[in-house]
Amino acid sequence: RAGVLLRFPADARSSPEAMRRLLIETAGGAKVPLGLVADVSEVDGPVLIQRESSRRQVTVRSNVEGRDVVGFVDELRAAIEREVKLPPGYAVVYGGQFENQQRANKRLMVIVPLSALLIFSLLFWAFRSVKKAGLVLAMVPFTLIGGIAGLGLAGLHLSVSAAVGFIAV
Repeated sequence: RAGVLLRFPADARSSPEAMRRLLIETAGGAKVPLGLVADVSEVDGPVLIQRESSRRQVTVRSNVEGRDVVGFVDELRAAIEREVKLPPGYAVVYGGQFENQQRANKRLMVIVPLSALLIFSLLFWAFRSVKKAGLVLAMVPFTLIGGIAGLGLAGLHLSVSAAVGFIAV
């Protein structure tokens, strides 16, 4: 199948039957009605066909409320993989806040270890002792547990802003 955009004369656009009667020229030069070589029907469809990178694009938007975006997308992804069989050339892309959070998580995977190393260096410089600097850094997991418990008590989910707060701690 190939998508084709055709411009018809105004009188041919009045009904599918009028379009079927339009004469088209074959490769051999004969003129035949369009209805002989194509299925012509009136259907509901998008008013505008969006494209990105020369491919058709359909956007489905949703607002996630009362739960974390990553969990929602994980459940959605599993349901789509289980229940929807996409034809070749079709793809599902998850964007918006989920995409922003994934990008932020990748950055945090680099920033957090570098921050810990820098903090350890500063603690070592202040205490002149690996043991004391290590002891202070050993408290970080306990602060994270307390922070996550605090988020749970407040009814909040782990988000990018919460992760930045954890880095500040």
